[in-house]
Order: sequence, then C-alpha cells, then structure tokens
Amino acid sequence: MKKLFLKIKEFAKDGLFHIFGGSIVSKVAGVLSTFFVIRQLDKVAYGEYVSANNLFSYLTTFVGLGLANAALQYCSEKISQPKKNGIHSYSLWFGSVSNLLLVAVIFGMAFVKRAMGDHTEAYYLMLMSGLPFVMYLHTYLQIVLRIDLRNKEFSFSSMVYSVAMLVGNVVMTHFFGVPGLIVSTYIANVFGAVNSAFFLRKQRFFGALRKNREALTPSYRKEITNYGFIYAFTGFSSMMLLLLDVTCLDLILNDPSVLADYKVATTIPTACAFVPSCLLVYFYPKMVKAFGEGRQNGRRYVGQLMKVFLLVNGGIFVLMVLASPILIPLAFGSQYKGVEITLVFCVLCVNYLVHAVQMLYNHVLAVVKRLKANLVLSLASGGVKILLNMVMITWLGSMGAAISTVAVTCLITGLYMIYLHRFYKQPEVAEANPEEE
Repeated sequence: MKKLFLKIKEFAKDGLFHIFGGSIVSKVAGVLSTFFVIRQLDKVAYGEYVSANNLFSYLTTFVGLGLANAALQYCSEKISQPKKNGIHSYSLWFGSVSNLLLVAVIFGMAFVKRAMGDHTEAYYLMLMSGLPFVMYLHTYLQIVLRIDLRNKEFSFSSMVYSVAMLVGNVVMTHFFGVPGLIVSTYIANVFGAVNSAFFLRKQRFFGALRKNREALTPSYRKEITNYGFIYAFTGFSSMMLLLLDVTCLDLILNDPSVLADYKVATTIPTACAFVPSCLLVYFYPKMVKAFGEGRQNGRRYVGQLMKVFLLVNGGIFVLMVLASPILIPLAFGSQYKGVEITLVFCVLCVNYLVHAVQMLYNHVLAVVKRLKANLVLSLASGGVKILLNMVMITWLGSMGAAISTVAVTCLITGLYMIYLHRFYKQPEVAEANPEEE
C-alpha cells in the first residue's frame, strides 16, 4: 500500500490527474454542447449538419497527414534538441501544406452533394473547408506540450478549447444556426492554439525552431512522413470499426427504435473510453523512452502499465455492470428501461474493458514502429466484424451486434498479444539510422 501511495503521488506530481481533469471537463462540455445545440436547431437543420459533418469526420484522421503523431513518436525518443526542432519545423510546414489535399477533397464532396440537389449540405461542407488548418495547428502545439511532459499546461489548454467550444456553440448557434456552429469550431481551435502557443513561447520554442534546428536528410523526412500516413490510415480504419454496428443494424433490421436502444447502450461505455485514452496520453512518451533503453525494458514497462490499466478500467467496468439496471433509465429516461437493453449494455461494458487493453497494445505497436501490422490487424478485424454482424444480427438482433463487437475486440487483442510476444522474442538488433545512411 505504501508503494502504491508513493506511485500515485508521483503520478499526481507529474500531471496525470491534470490530464484526467482536463478530459472530464472536455467530456462534460461536449455533452452539454450537444444538448444545447440540438435544442436550438430544428430536426431538419440538425440532420443536414450531421450529414455534412459525418462526411468531414472521415477526413479528420488525415489532418496533417498524421505528422503530429509522427512528431510525438520521434521527438519522444532520445535525440538531440536541434534534431527535435528540425522534426517540428518539417512536420508543422509539410503537415499544414498537405491539408490543401483535404480542402480539395472537401470541395469535391461539396460538388457531389450539390449535384445531388443537397445544396445546404454542400454549403456546410464549403464552410468546413478551412478547418483542417486550424485543427492541425491546435493539435500540433498540444502535442509539443505532451512531448515536453508539460501535462499541466496541456490539460489547461484542452480545457480552454472545450470551454470555448461549449460557449461558442451555444452562442453562435443561437444567433446564426448551423453556420454559427461551424464558425464556433474555428474559434475554439484558435483559442486552444493561442493558449498552447503562449506556454510554448515562454519556453522559447518558436525562436529555437528558427535558430537551433538540424536539417533532416531526405530519407529521414520520408521515414517520418510514412509513419504519419500509416498512423493516420490506421486511425481511419479504427474509426470505420466504430460505425459498422449501427450501419449493419440499419441495413438488416431497418428499425429506428432498435437503433435508438443500441445507440443509448453504447453511449456510456464509449464515453468512458476517455479513461484509457488519458492513461495513454500520460504514459506514451514514457513508454517510448522505456523501449529506447531496450526491448526487454520496454516489455517490463508494458507489464507494469497492464496492471494499471486492469486496475483502473476493471474498477469502472464493475461499477457500470452493478449500476446497469438503474443507470440507463436514470440517464436517458424510462423509455429505455428493459432487460434487453440492460443486457446489451453489460456486454458492451465487457467490450470496454477488453478494448482498453487493446488500446494499450495498439500504442505499443506504434511505439515500436510496427504500424503496418497495426493497419493489417485493423483492416482484417473490420472484414471479420462485417461477416459476424451479418450473421449475429440476423439471429439475435442488437444483442448479436454487441456480441460480435466483443468477439472481434477479443480477437484483435489476442492477435496483438501473439504479435508482441513474437516481437519480444526476436534478437535485439540495432536498427539503421536513416541519418547515417
């Protein structure tokens, strides 16, 4: 107990609970924002916004071609500060320029929508076309704070962004409708970026980018770009997995009430996913450093993290299951009270726990730069999930969708474990450094 107390004290001093606090504020602000926005917009207007925003959301993982995450990986390794500055300079510049490709895709989607007669949705997409630039700047500056382990400043910046989004959404939607809602997204990202820039300016970050940066070789720039793109595409495939259940339920059953029940059953376990995400935000740079000291040292560190993940997420799982008979009707109303929805919720709580472990293994593969394996496993699990959904939903309805979700999550987690077990057993050979080639 003494060791546990000292470890918790160390995590608190390092800013872990600031990260959790910032994430909680972000989640609460997001829920309140959605509630107020839906109340202020009529159903048709909100439906048109959802349609346009869903199309835009498919592109969000490709903002900056994933170079922000590439910088998080490479700058968390043991390299010189001038080299870190070179990576930041390249990633900021090339990632921003690459967003022009996303703008072209958004314009293309808007053109298609307009040709189909959906003029309002096309207009909304056009308004969103500049979002990749401000989103990337905000995300990148926050990641710089993460790399430098400035967790308190990172959390404060996240809260500034979330509060700005909440206030902006409520005020701008009230006066300008959906266009105001889109503009408020620009405002919130700018607020978050400016706040992060304020902290970084005090560290002389921007001056160092100009005066103290190492030029990167073409091969090293290519390595970083490839890492970022594969990371982005892997994120895209993971996002697609989240959409398959509802899509298959809609195609097979075509029953809005079943979709509503299933969506409600997924809401709380999905919202709680911020807990393993927060843990990974805090531990990722430390995990990179652990593997930098040797494969077996990294393995030991992952084993220690697994205990933390099982303790924290296991506790949340138990609480959700025990509270399930009253939690759903209390949160969403008596119309969602029943044995079937409670059972679906409990199955999805199991998925929450397994998925938390999967997230850890997923990030371990990113740390050891095995993103192609990550991508192949994600795509393969997507194919398996489609087939399972088709069979299980026809047989068991929404419960079939929940069971197939747990089955696929267990499958991919098991494959991660097997792959990493084989990786740990491989002889540790020094990898070629592109800078030295």
